[in-house]
Amino acid sequence: MIRRRKKFLDIVLLNLQTMKDDNERVYEAIQLQAHEHINKNDIVLTFSQSDLLQSFLEAAYKGVDDNGEVAESRDESSDKGKDFEVYVCETAPSFKGHQTAKKLQEDGLKVSLVTDASVFAIMSIVDKVIISTHGIMANGGLIATAGAYQICLAAKVSNNKTD
Repeated sequence: MIRRRKKFLDIVLLNLQTMKDDNERVYEAIQLQAHEHINKNDIVLTFSQSDLLQSFLEAAYKGVDDNGEVAESRDESSDKGKDFEVYVCETAPSFKGHQTAKKLQEDGLKVSLVTDASVFAIMSIVDKVIISTHGIMANGGLIATAGAYQICLAAKVSNNKTD
């Protein structure tokens, strides 16, 4: 009985360590993909506050070195980082968008803070919408900060660009 319990605990601890390792690598894996999703001169709209989202945008702006680390600063001569602009919704009533805008601006990105009510008005000039979620449901639904649905609807309606 004690051996079985010990074996069970060892398996649980091993699985927990595997989950922890996977979670720690998520940021790096997503940062490595940033350059594939953001193009030069894109206008990106984002919403609320998320460390992962901020690191993704920072990686797209500064570039990622050969070791998978975000560069310390933007190297204009390098083709790894990209110039783009970020519009951040203020995310009322918590105003977490203010935190995001401040952090991205400190990282050197060109940032504009916009009101939540102006999302539909500016959507025609936005190239990409990137929002963070709390979770993804089995049916594809998202668990996100209140107001994200409004942004997704505006993006869907204005997706009919004729450029």
